[in-house]
Amino acid sequence: MTTGYQHSRYARSFTDNPGVIFLENCGGWVLRRSIDDGAIEDLANPYPMFVCRDAAAIESDLEDIDTARFASLYLRTDPFDDSHIERDLRSFDVIRPFKTHYVALLDEPWRKFARRSSRKLATRAWNQFEFRSIPPSSARPQLLWDLLRSMFENRGVRKLFWTREIIAAQLQVPGMTVFEATDAGQTHAMACFLTVEERVYAHHLGVTEEGRAKNIIHGMYAFALDHFSGRARYLDFGSNTGITDNPDDGLSRFKQGWCSETRRSFVGGKILNTDLYHRLCRDRGVRQSAYFPAYRTPAAANTG
Repeated sequence: MTTGYQHSRYARSFTDNPGVIFLENCGGWVLRRSIDDGAIEDLANPYPMFVCRDAAAIESDLEDIDTARFASLYLRTDPFDDSHIERDLRSFDVIRPFKTHYVALLDEPWRKFARRSSRKLATRAWNQFEFRSIPPSSARPQLLWDLLRSMFENRGVRKLFWTREIIAAQLQVPGMTVFEATDAGQTHAMACFLTVEERVYAHHLGVTEEGRAKNIIHGMYAFALDHFSGRARYLDFGSNTGITDNPDDGLSRFKQGWCSETRRSFVGGKILNTDLYHRLCRDRGVRQSAYFPAYRTPAAANTG
């Protein structure tokens, strides 16, 4: 994993943060996640994926981890590293394909590969809203947070792992671009994209119900493609929601209308303390699970 969120940029948001650990040999960062009362923890990649200089060096980093305290390590990989990730993580207990990512190759005009129906809906949105790029320093974290929270709540999602403070910190990551769509002075959509070298990653998109009904997301995608054409080579719109890959769900079909190719992300899981890991599973009544770590299976009680 030599690319992705450029190490020197992404690292700045974690410096001196006791909630993260820097893996010196591979050059990546992992988050410490509390279990139960915090006496024990596990490790996972920062949102939305794990990136580093050299994934093959992860094993040497794990030799320095306090396995008496940390039960496991969970990594979701960069979709642009799909060609060699299984080789690099071959020592992991779990390594499997996870999500399809929908990617636009910006070497060619996007109007040639975007679906006609998607282009038409984008044009309608452009006729109803004003789209513009705003400096991340001028973006309003509270507004973006309110848009995100409202959008997910309207779809039945009540628990988000983001907070306003997390959103504010992410807006300050170097390479972040923020777009806003307004009508009569009211903001109906905000979107964040992170640029690293030749790649752009869709990060957050918050939309009002009125904006969604008027195809504002189509307009935002087209606006982003116009903006990044000539400035980057790839734009990764991400994958579908949920914990399983589903190319036939509504969000996947929507993104397919704007992409020219697909990439695959992987899930990697490694048990760091076998006794602790299996005790946590027993305590939660989990015998078998396709989820990793199994003791954090959504259906398990008291997941910590």
